[in-house]
Amino acid sequence: MSTNDRIAACGTCAATVIYMILGITAIISIFSPFLTKLASHGKTRVLLLEARDQDDDHANISSSSMVFMVWKFLDHPLLQIPKMRFASFYSIGLVCSAYMLWDSCEKWASTLLCIHLARRYVECRCVHKWHGTMHLAGYALGLLHYFLLPFMFKSNSYRRLSWPGCIVGVSLNVYAQYNQYLHHSILGNYRSLSHREKGQRYFIPFGHWFEYVSCPHYLAEILIYASFAILLHPSVHDDDNDADGVGVVVVVCDANRWSAEISSLILPWRHVVLLLWVAINLAVSARSSHGWYQNQFKAYPKNRCALIPFLW
Repeated sequence: MSTNDRIAACGTCAATVIYMILGITAIISIFSPFLTKLASHGKTRVLLLEARDQDDDHANISSSSMVFMVWKFLDHPLLQIPKMRFASFYSIGLVCSAYMLWDSCEKWASTLLCIHLARRYVECRCVHKWHGTMHLAGYALGLLHYFLLPFMFKSNSYRRLSWPGCIVGVSLNVYAQYNQYLHHSILGNYRSLSHREKGQRYFIPFGHWFEYVSCPHYLAEILIYASFAILLHPSVHDDDNDADGVGVVVVVCDANRWSAEISSLILPWRHVVLLLWVAINLAVSARSSHGWYQNQFKAYPKNRCALIPFLW
């Protein structure tokens, strides 16, 4: 086994653990206004000091206290990144993925991932109409996600994907990618209109999935990662290769039996961990966006859900 294979195998294991930690942190952020506001961006971006001034629980914090000084530091303009920097997520992700996955055994998933990243980069440059900011912490988190992403698609053992799984995974991916582009275009058109309409920066979006949910582009993103989970979970294996696809990592960690056992438990479910992290993170963001729309527009449709049509 080559040195590159060893690095990729250990990287996949480390990336899976990091995504597990990030998913748990995203759940915790639901109950932590501090984390929620730190990770917010765009229209939902609220400076921590503004939130503090509106929060009765923190009304007794003096301007000379240590907590106040920390919050003031975190609100420093130098820590606020223009939201248009989203494009760098996809350029970095595309470069890393193309370099790491050009010889990957997961051909379908790797190809669709690169198409997805390239499409999102083009959308950021040509479709989105940016205004607003994000915190440097949120920007760093985005860079971490797209740097680690190709490790989840790396495989050193040949595994044949069943035709039903391949058809479902590819079809779902193409369908979700098209709908994400469609709804990003709708948002871009509304934001172009907002530049022409004086005194009104945001509008209630309508059309297609916007009739049912506030964040259809997030729903499409989750479906894209669901398709990746299908494509990365083959049901047919080559008899000449490792049955579970994690033998490489076990060999790497053979000197430490405990690490080997943990790796053999984690690696077969890396695609599920990735999907759960993305779904939890986008659900938290959708919750914030849905609440913002409801507070901003009195005429916001009452039957429109946050992320899942007819349910939530």
